[in-house]
Amino acid sequence: FNIACSTKQELMMFEMDQIHDFMKRFNNQVEVIWGITFDDNLDQDLKVTLLATGFNLMNVPQIQERTAHKTEEELAKERIKDEKRTIRLDTYYPDHKAKRRKRYLPYVLKLEEMDDDAVIASLENTPAYRRGMTIKDNHNV
Repeated sequence: FNIACSTKQELMMFEMDQIHDFMKRFNNQVEVIWGITFDDNLDQDLKVTLLATGFNLMNVPQIQERTAHKTEEELAKERIKDEKRTIRLDTYYPDHKAKRRKRYLPYVLKLEEMDDDAVIASLENTPAYRRGMTIKDNHNV
């Protein structure tokens, strides 16, 4: 955090409590480095700058809550919707294709799938860049 306030209107305890309440929502292993600076151009305003690095989306509490309640069917629908959106973008904005970063959708095999010869054969015979949902579609897993 970097907190900026005016020398005429300094940081109040109430404002620090709001920042503290915001930070309590995150993992307690988060390392926080605080800083304060004065900027008289802010007048009565307060400016808080937060830089966050070194985490993935699953470290964000709201994302964890949202994805925990989704069924496998809902997740599959989202993947299909994303694929259709990408196809539309590529159709109408061909230059977009070069700028777009591929979104990877890992598929974690279930224990019974690891022993399924058909699933293993399909994985071995399909190039990684073409697999997509074929494993799931072909084997109803």
